Amino acid sequence: MTTVQSYTALPILIFIFLITGCSDESYQAERDNHNLMIAKLDSIVEDARYDPLKYFHANEFRVAFLDSLINANPNDPRLRYYYAFENKNLGDLEKAISNLERLENFPTDSASQRMLNEELAINYLRLAEINNCFENYTPTNCILPFDEEAVHQNKSYVQSSISRLEFLLNRYPDNYTFHWMYNIAHIANSSYPDAMDSDYLIPGLQDQEDLPENLIAPMFGDVGMMKGVGVDEISGSACVEDFTGDGNPDIFVTSYGLTDKGMFFESDKEGGFNNRTSEAGLDGMMGGLNIVCSDINNSGHVDILILRGAWLAQHGEHPNSLLRNNGDGTFTDITISSGLYEEMPTQTAAFADINQDGYLDIFIGNESSSEWQDVFSENDEEPKSYPSAIFFNNGDETFKRVETLDGFELDQFVKGASWGDINNDGFPDLYVSVMGGDNKLFVHRGLDDAGVPQFEEISQKAGVE
Repeated sequence: MTTVQSYTALPILIFIFLITGCSDESYQAERDNHNLMIAKLDSIVEDARYDPLKYFHANEFRVAFLDSLINANPNDPRLRYYYAFENKNLGDLEKAISNLERLENFPTDSASQRMLNEELAINYLRLAEINNCFENYTPTNCILPFDEEAVHQNKSYVQSSISRLEFLLNRYPDNYTFHWMYNIAHIANSSYPDAMDSDYLIPGLQDQEDLPENLIAPMFGDVGMMKGVGVDEISGSACVEDFTGDGNPDIFVTSYGLTDKGMFFESDKEGGFNNRTSEAGLDGMMGGLNIVCSDINNSGHVDILILRGAWLAQHGEHPNSLLRNNGDGTFTDITISSGLYEEMPTQTAAFADINQDGYLDIFIGNESSSEWQDVFSENDEEPKSYPSAIFFNNGDETFKRVETLDGFELDQFVKGASWGDINNDGFPDLYVSVMGGDNKLFVHRGLDDAGVPQFEEISQKAGVE
C-alpha cells in the first residue's frame, strides 16, 4: 500500500512542481517588468536633472541650473526674474519675493513694472494663503464665501498683495484678472467690501442673503489634512474606488511632477485614510497628470492606468503605466507584458467594451502635431506625430493596438475623451476633445462579420465640433 501510494503521488508532485515553477517564473517576469518601468521613470528624472530646460515643470532642477548662473551674473535683471519665477513654481515663495524685490533697484520700463508687480502680487497672495492654511487651518480656508474662521490671522502678506494690486489697477483698470485678485485679497483681509475701491468691487462674493434659496450651493469643507490625504504637490489626478475590496472607498492620487510619487491611501474604515503606498508596491511610480481606473481583467478589482508626458511634445515621450490590482492591497505594473508600453505624450484615455466581448478596451489619446506642440519644439525641429489608438483587450491582460478602423483615425493634440451611447443602439460612441482643432464624435456603427467595430465621424453633422 505504501509503495502504491508513493508511485501514485509522484505524478501529482511533479505536476505541482511544474505549476509552482511556472508560477515562480511568471511572478519573477512580472517583477522584472515592474522594476523596468521604475528604472525607466528614474531615467526620465535623471534626464531632467541633466537638461532641465526640456521640462517646464521640473522646477527643482531648473532652480539648481539657475543657481550657478545667478551667482555669476547677480546684476542681470532678466535672469533674476526667471530665477524668481522658477522659485515661485517650486513653492519657495519667500525666496521668489526676495529676488523680485531686488529687481526694484533696477531701472524698468512700464511693461517690466507691470510684470514685476503682478508677480509680487501673486507671490504675496499665495504666501498668505499657504501660511494661513498651516497656521490657521480650518476646513473652510480658501473656499468662497469665507467664514470668519477662514479670514487670515496674519494679514501682512495679504496686505502686501493688496498694495501691489492697487498699483496695477491704477494703471490697468480694465484688467479683470487684477479685479478678481483684488477682491479675493480683501476677502482674506476681512476688508471686503467696505475698504475697497468701489470701481473694482465684484459684489456678492461673500453675502448670499439676497440670492434665491435654490441658487445657494451647499458648503463643503476641505478636510484633506484632517483625514490624512492632504498631499502638497502640483496638479494631478485621483481615483476613488474600493481598491481593497473591504467595502470602503480608497484613494489613489498622482501628481504631474517628474519626481512626485503616485500615492495609495487605504480607508481606515472610520472616515480617514492611511498612506499604504510602500505596502502596495508603488514606490517609484512617479508622475502622471491624469489617471483612469477600471477592471481590465474582470477580476472584480479595479486597476489603474497612469498617463504621462502631457504638454511636453517630443520631450514627453514617457510611458504610461497599467497597474494591475492584485486583490491583496498591492499593485503590479504590467505595462510591458500587456502591450500598452509606448513612449508618447499622453493626458487622456477612456475604457469601454467596444467589440462586445465582455472585456474593457481602451482608447488612448496622444498629443500629436499642432501649434501647441510647436511651443516646445527646439532648434526648428519638426513636430512629431503621435497617433491616438484603440487597444483591444485580448482577455488575458494583453492588448492589441489599432490606429485605424473603418471610420476611425485620429492624429491630433488630444486632451480629453469619453465613451457613451449617444443613440441608444447598445454600442459605445467616442467623443474626443482636441486642443487647437475641431473636436471629434465617432459613432459606433456596429460590428462587421469578423466582429470588428465600425465607426463614423459625425461631429460636424451633429454640431459638436
